[in-house]
Amino acid sequence: MRQARKIRPRNLAVPGPNLGVGVRHALFGEGGGQAIAAQIDAAWRDRPLHVLVGMKQAKDSAEFLRPLLPRCTTLWAVAEPGQHLALPLAAIVAASAGQACPGGTVAETLASLPPGPAARVLICGS
Repeated sequence: MRQARKIRPRNLAVPGPNLGVGVRHALFGEGGGQAIAAQIDAAWRDRPLHVLVGMKQAKDSAEFLRPLLPRCTTLWAVAEPGQHLALPLAAIVAASAGQACPGGTVAETLASLPPGPAARVLICGS
């Protein structure tokens, strides 16, 4: 399994009171989802967790998502316009066995997260 780089919290400029801490990290290659799941288990179980995932067409999305699925409050498929070889949102939703919601861009998805207590946001993928 690939070792995760240190994941550092940062503030997000997001409208609304639903976010406290945002986390951003991207892992490439096999074991990325497992490394992130280990970080969630070790330190991120104290708040709801909203996961935004964008993937490249050449990556195994189902393998990446499998360890994240039981650990997130919500899972969102995202893609940025003009992103080279971005996997379509529908393909990410399918790779999640229908658990992910199509979210649009990262900014659109952040703006549409459900209200609630302070949450963590993980933006990840390939």
